[in-house]
Amino acid sequence: MTPATHSSDHLLNLTGAFLDVWADRVRLAVEGEVGASGSGPAALLALATWPDRSVDFLAGVLGLTHSGTVRLVDRLSGEGWVERRAGIDGRTAALRLTRRGSTVAKAARSERRRVLSELVAELDDQEKAVLGAAMSRVLRGQPRTRTEARRACRLCDHSVCEGPACPVSMSVGGA
Repeated sequence: MTPATHSSDHLLNLTGAFLDVWADRVRLAVEGEVGASGSGPAALLALATWPDRSVDFLAGVLGLTHSGTVRLVDRLSGEGWVERRAGIDGRTAALRLTRRGSTVAKAARSERRRVLSELVAELDDQEKAVLGAAMSRVLRGQPRTRTEARRACRLCDHSVCEGPACPVSMSVGGA
């Protein structure tokens, strides 16, 4: 193996381990805060960001089938976290968090932020700036549809990164 190949392979391994470790930590922390696993926490955070949307919209954000999303919404409704209201066209239901669901989503988002703060705690300001620029460049460089962008940002705090500050949104090229 040449040094360049080894270095590139090493970077790929480091990137994979980094992403796996932190994705697991965020997932476990958010699931622990919500008290539910699977797609439930992501559904709550998505509905906090995009209220009054349909099951089909939520299915796209979560990457689930329509029937799987209906079952998920049934479970979240059973917990008292989500309610169905009359939709815009009279044929679909609009999904909205209840007051209790909003409280749970807010706590989950706060827990996500706490875990991610640990991620960058060891970095100085210059390292944080370099990391932020590199991540923005990579995210901006991956063309995606609006649905794919919503899926990528389903756990994000959308009040932090809007418009040109959101590299994922800036990468949208299709419907």
